[in-house]
Amino acid sequence: MAVKSHKLEFDPPLPLATLKSYAEEIFTPIRRGECVSTIWVPMAGRRVRNKFIISYPELFKSEIGNQNYLLVYVEPLELTEESHLGFFKLLAQSVAETFHNSHSDEKLANPKEYYFSASEYSDQQTRLKSLLKEIIAKGIEIVLFIGEFDELNFADSVLYNNLKAVWASLAGKLHFVFLLQKDLTKPEHVAEYGDFNEVLMQNVVYVPLLLINDIDYLLDYFSKELSREFSPEERNLIIEVCGGHPFLIKACTRIIAFLNGNKISTEELRELLISHYEPRSACQRFFDLLSQEEQQELKKIVSDKVTDLPSVLKVLMKLGLVVKNGDYWMPFGQLFESAIKSLSQDNSVQVEASSGLTFQEKNGAIFIAGKNVEDKFTRQEYEVLRFLLSDPEKLRSRDEIGEAMWGKLAYDKYSDWAIDQAMSKIRKKLKKLGADKYLITVRGRGYKLATFSES
Repeated sequence: MAVKSHKLEFDPPLPLATLKSYAEEIFTPIRRGECVSTIWVPMAGRRVRNKFIISYPELFKSEIGNQNYLLVYVEPLELTEESHLGFFKLLAQSVAETFHNSHSDEKLANPKEYYFSASEYSDQQTRLKSLLKEIIAKGIEIVLFIGEFDELNFADSVLYNNLKAVWASLAGKLHFVFLLQKDLTKPEHVAEYGDFNEVLMQNVVYVPLLLINDIDYLLDYFSKELSREFSPEERNLIIEVCGGHPFLIKACTRIIAFLNGNKISTEELRELLISHYEPRSACQRFFDLLSQEEQQELKKIVSDKVTDLPSVLKVLMKLGLVVKNGDYWMPFGQLFESAIKSLSQDNSVQVEASSGLTFQEKNGAIFIAGKNVEDKFTRQEYEVLRFLLSDPEKLRSRDEIGEAMWGKLAYDKYSDWAIDQAMSKIRKKLKKLGADKYLITVRGRGYKLATFSES
């Protein structure tokens, strides 16, 4: 591939063998001139895994093959406006900037800004097609990794048809890798995408949760990142509680590290991890995204001994959300199992009423006027609020906010624009909760949270 080589500055997010196996699943159909839709468990590392492959293609030469590809990640957080025009601008900007950065010795016919600066939707479509054809004419095929495609709230049949028209006009030289949470083989989603299913359904890859070798690698990874060794007992407990879900493992290793050496029993630690809001709310989100029929069958698996997996849960088996334990089926970890069991109960945390914005470190809960509000925010938004509330009134820079959002992995960083967009979304949500005044922007310097209460 005629691209710049990057020095590997970080440990891979997963064992290289696991990453190469995933890359092979993706690029086998791409080498045939096709597209791929990948189905992920929420918060299971789709962005990190794909951005790593894009950033270090030299590690995946055997999987990618000999064709010259331009690998482009399309990040919805970079949208300047949530509209058809905004999305096509984002596609063009992502392609133009990736080409400029990786092929600096080759020139485009126009300045790269030209391709994503149209004010009219039809003109922007024309400029995108022109850009793609120009790059393809250089002997380069284009692979667009589109994040969160099924979460675009402005997408409709018009957008899908226009996107299909662009794809169809480029004769197998443009490939999409869709990174999805929805199982688009379900009838309701087939109906939703209409004719665009010709693109979406070419190849469907289910990306399961991690196996034991990957989990061990991840525990070592977080141990290094947190400067905290985990005992064999702690490692076994994390596996029992989290299964193979990367975010749950990350959250629980951090919770343990924050104990700062305080000694508690294994069962006390188990209870702390299972009751902590951060991983528990993630499990609630996994459950909420399932169909009602899937939810009902999961409840049966938790309450009864089920030996024959219901057909409605076959996809969950492919994703690793349900696993075989001896003769019986069960949820992938104790956290998920506990969340399912408690769904019919009132698990709200009661605190003294206050009009302020507060954070409870013990269980990771965030409150506004005494009301638990974590469910109003995405995981990344929660991470930012938790970080800001860890030291109220302290001014935080964009870099610090960015690190709170995605850690220290340079290949996964967003632009300052994306950080500002994320903060804008947090402010809008706080405003709906009557608490936008707590988020303070210090122009040119960063953000902080004020935690004062009204008299």
